[in-house]
Amino acid sequence: MIILPFLGIGLACDYRVATSDTVFCNDARILDIPPGLGLLYFLPAYVGFGRAQSLVTMTEKMDTKKALAWGLLDQTVSAETLDVALEAQAKRMSAYSPETLGSIKALLNVHLPDFDEYFRIEGRCVEQALKCEPRKNLSE
Repeated sequence: MIILPFLGIGLACDYRVATSDTVFCNDARILDIPPGLGLLYFLPAYVGFGRAQSLVTMTEKMDTKKALAWGLLDQTVSAETLDVALEAQAKRMSAYSPETLGSIKALLNVHLPDFDEYFRIEGRCVEQALKCEPRKNLSE
């Protein structure tokens, strides 16, 4: 099981693959804090604002089938074939020079907000949420 904020770290990767039995869990929802670790920096770019909002405010768990359909993963494989799939992808990625790959990534990310400013705001928001009194969960 992967807690949802770590999906933000995964979205920063060039290629995202998971085993077919992986489940993403929204612990931020359970803890009543905004998801950290950059998830909200990348998520709207991958799935759109509406899906991003639904994922972080409503979803408790997401399986790899849905994550793949939403564009959060590039591939799902069995645990037995994970190493082979990762090696094959690394070989395909090595066709680009580091300079060309860096240029592609920079151009794809140009529309994102300023990285440093985003993390300053994220830190303030998480800190503010941690200072609040716990709320009664109306769904219980």
